[in-house]
Amino acid sequence: MPEESRVGKAKAKHETVDMLVNTIEHEHQQAYSTAVEKHLKNEAGQVDYDRLKETDIQKKFAESMAEHYVEKAREKFGISKDKRLSDEEKSMLLTAYAGITKEELARVIKQRKHRFTHNFFRGIIGDNEQGLRANIRNRLLGSAYGHFEDEDKSEIVKAMGKEAELDPSKMTLEQAVALLQSYHSNRGVLPPDIYEGAVYHKKRR
Repeated sequence: MPEESRVGKAKAKHETVDMLVNTIEHEHQQAYSTAVEKHLKNEAGQVDYDRLKETDIQKKFAESMAEHYVEKAREKFGISKDKRLSDEEKSMLLTAYAGITKEELARVIKQRKHRFTHNFFRGIIGDNEQGLRANIRNRLLGSAYGHFEDEDKSEIVKAMGKEAELDPSKMTLEQAVALLQSYHSNRGVLPPDIYEGAVYHKKRR
């Protein structure tokens, strides 16, 4: 496949998205750990989640996490540390980078209190459809595959090696792109259960 083909470009962008999402996921963990070190360790150096029952600690915990995100977002987007940002600009920056704002964090922490544990936060980040990781990844992948046009469906099917099984003339562009995303996500494998029974599936006799 030519390196400069549309499919080739999508594959390269897909790989970049995955690395970026992995990095952001790591920074979510770092943000939480940083806040724990600052606000939840007792005199013996042990983590005391009961401290999150205190309103003041809840606010400080959310602020520490948000500060970590802002620092990493500045690095990612090339924004100088000396540039002052308004609260609105910080919220926009956090939404773009981390998928969550300080206010949203504060609200969840206030609701959960001592139950805002590392395990709970991992669930918020998680790979489920409502998780921060999935939301960020889906948004970025939408951009990575946004350059395709209807005329590219045949190229997509050919690139996946599925000409004998899939009819590009019977699928929408959205369906073709979704299949290609799955193909790239599975490192060059398209599971049959994704397309079996679809109108564009060339059923074997």
